[in-house]
Amino acid sequence: MAQMASVLSDRAQRFPLVAPIQYRSSGLAQWLYGKTVNLSRTGILFEADEKIRKNTILDVRVELASNVMLDCQCTVVRTEKTFVAVHMHRHSLSGR
Repeated sequence: MAQMASVLSDRAQRFPLVAPIQYRSSGLAQWLYGKTVNLSRTGILFEADEKIRKNTILDVRVELASNVMLDCQCTVVRTEKTFVAVHMHRHSLSGR
């Protein structure tokens, strides 16, 4: 039981956030759209209309505020129904 608690405490804190998200397979031109469920310092959980395979590399954009955009490159680590969990590799914040 203590080992399980240790594993859970090592997990990055999730912050609920419903925000517009754009995503595409890295290198493709067409952006697809969804909405975030939550995010942490290491990843994002979002809802998507399209099926995405595990280990797919994605370019992701999340509108955090009216003039702040999070741009990142991510790897899909889990999918369940319409939900996609990604691990962020690189990220930057920019104003619009």
